[in-house]
Amino acid sequence: MKHRKKVFLFVLILVLLLCTGCDGSSNDQESEAVYGMEDSETEKILLQPHQWQQGFLEKSSMSTQEKPYYDMRRRDIQLPEMDFSYNERKDIAAYSWDARYVLTSVRVQGNERYILSRQTSDLTESEQVEILNDWESIVHGYAVYMDIVKEDTIAVLFAESSSGWKGRIAGYDLLMLDSEGELLSVQSMTDAYQELGITIDMGLSAWWCDAEGYQYLLLDQGTHLVILDSQGKLARDKILVPEEELFETAFHMPDGNLVFSKSVFSRAGTELIWMELPGGTEHVLWESTGVGMDQFTVTPEGVLYYTGGSSLYSWDLQTGEKKLLFRFLGTDISPDSQFQTCYLTVSGEHELIIYILEKGKSMALTDIPPETEDDITCVALAGGNYMKTRAAVFSREHEGAFVQYTSYSYGDWRNEWIRLSAEVAAGNGPDIMIVDREQMQALQRIGALEPLDGYLEEEMIGTMFSGLRKMCYIDGKMYGIIPEGAVRTLATSVDLWPEDNWTIQDILEIIDNNDLEGMFYNSLGESGPGLNLFYFFDSASGNVPFCDMESGESHFESEEFQRLLEVCKRYGEKKKDSEETILHLMAEGKILAMDQFYSNMAEYAKFRAEYDGRVHFVGYPEQTEGVGVFSSCYYVVVNKNAKNKEVIAEFLNYLLSSEAQSNVDLSVVTTTALEDLVVYYETSSGEVRCEIKTGRGMQKVELKEDGTSYMPDYIDFMNQLGVYQVRDEIWEIVEQEAEDYWNGSKSAEDVALVIDNRVQLYLDEHR
Repeated sequence: MKHRKKVFLFVLILVLLLCTGCDGSSNDQESEAVYGMEDSETEKILLQPHQWQQGFLEKSSMSTQEKPYYDMRRRDIQLPEMDFSYNERKDIAAYSWDARYVLTSVRVQGNERYILSRQTSDLTESEQVEILNDWESIVHGYAVYMDIVKEDTIAVLFAESSSGWKGRIAGYDLLMLDSEGELLSVQSMTDAYQELGITIDMGLSAWWCDAEGYQYLLLDQGTHLVILDSQGKLARDKILVPEEELFETAFHMPDGNLVFSKSVFSRAGTELIWMELPGGTEHVLWESTGVGMDQFTVTPEGVLYYTGGSSLYSWDLQTGEKKLLFRFLGTDISPDSQFQTCYLTVSGEHELIIYILEKGKSMALTDIPPETEDDITCVALAGGNYMKTRAAVFSREHEGAFVQYTSYSYGDWRNEWIRLSAEVAAGNGPDIMIVDREQMQALQRIGALEPLDGYLEEEMIGTMFSGLRKMCYIDGKMYGIIPEGAVRTLATSVDLWPEDNWTIQDILEIIDNNDLEGMFYNSLGESGPGLNLFYFFDSASGNVPFCDMESGESHFESEEFQRLLEVCKRYGEKKKDSEETILHLMAEGKILAMDQFYSNMAEYAKFRAEYDGRVHFVGYPEQTEGVGVFSSCYYVVVNKNAKNKEVIAEFLNYLLSSEAQSNVDLSVVTTTALEDLVVYYETSSGEVRCEIKTGRGMQKVELKEDGTSYMPDYIDFMNQLGVYQVRDEIWEIVEQEAEDYWNGSKSAEDVALVIDNRVQLYLDEHR
């Protein structure tokens, strides 16, 4: 169940904002008069807020075009390691609104013990004590929520599981602890919760408690607010319409009151609602355009920090200035329900502390310009999100240099490559570059790259899949690493073609000897004349059909190419079918082949489990070795003039480690990572199952009928793969001119001659 709605705040001056309601002079009627009327004189008479509080009343829009000014560099504030035995499972059960108190649940063979960590105010030191040892009534219980109701009192909601567990709750208890973790009182909430039908895993979204013992519960993902009094009796029951309103989150102020964020979908706005405790009287403090405020807090200086979508914003309530501070995309940090983040200022410095429950650590964002002498610059002309997030993680967790990561959109990379290669050739440029294969080869030819012998641990190199490893070598030396890659191969009927490889002539003979309904289909289920022709150029051989790259001679005018154009058009009716339909036709030998794309072992095993014996893998036309290629590959290379090469070596080894590889979007690249990330377990019925951990979570891996794994087959398959290589310039010529044949405006012979002339001109210019 989502826990996104527990957010925390340590702000004192905000109490002044709410004091109008605390002294009893403010009520709902007055609140409506102040915020609902346009008469400014009436507003002044009734409210008279402090100058910085005026920002709450403004409805100006937020600009998201500003450049974030908070640096991605982080100061880690790690919680101290606790002495747990090897077999113990540690869960952070609950934490407070200001991250000073963290309650950790430790499970030992079904029993629980609890550790309360107490941080100093700046979170730089911590101590922990084991608590509740004498509370014998809890055998299978666990802490669900924790709230600081006042400076020296902590409230904890415990759920007590029934014997045998399996998700059943036997009881609920409200515990009050002092700041040292000593038990002050225990109150059973079982009857009250069961009467309301509350379940921890399915119904309860968030929970707070005040000094009077009142509990405030958000149910049904923020659409239902329940207030229980100190005796556990229902004091208020408020249901929102999910399509129109939703409580997003709240913070518990030091004076005991709550401030909620509520999305109002009917008018696409967000409200901050001050709720007086106990009792739940509501006042609207502030309204803004736009729906969604995931987390928020206010500093004593009157700066509102909040997250919306995947960004962090600030709003100076004195000046009305709004800023986009930080984007979470690509950093492996998220303000959403899976990470439980909380923001607060520390020691009056220009820092925000982000406490990430799932990761068990705090981190600091800062707007103070950091030292840059030890920074490593990384420019990406290729690659994906994996490199961006791993650079961010490495920078956070490494005590030394920070990896400054810069990437370019597809539309910019050609111009950027020209500029970058010139800089590197002149002895400058970034320390690390992420490039494609041809760019790596070009940089190596001008002597601009550092050979990686000595950078990577020998054991690490040895565990890389051999098919992928050989792609990283030029003239016997390793010049780059491939941190992830997808696997592509063609699949065809065993009856249609039983061999591992085939030539263009083989395929033409298959077409002559069989009554086919189609040629090639891609992994999306699409077909067409241009797609058919493309697969003859989608080669791992390094050669381009119908021209000799070494001699510089083109042969596209040949009868074989003209015939190839004809069969591609004959079976080229553009259509799209489901993957299931295409695989069925392929297994029956009705279509030539389907392009298969595998991002991990789970997808490979699924295909093998279903089609072994009927369909098999075959290489691309003219591929002489292997039965497929690594595609979507990019290379991480090192500038010969790079600084901090020791740190770069650590970064490269980290990219290939099992820890980092567990986050790849595509396939892992080492046997060690594969073996570490594939998990086998036995169910209660004795059935053996298998899963693999990926950047998209755990995925089921099919086993063979005899219960054994496809892992040896997968490793062997990965070691056979070749290099994905398409000569883009030549293919673009072929693709452009072939269109005249597809649409019927030219004959195959005429098109072949035009292609031959243009390709020959290209070869002459690039010899």
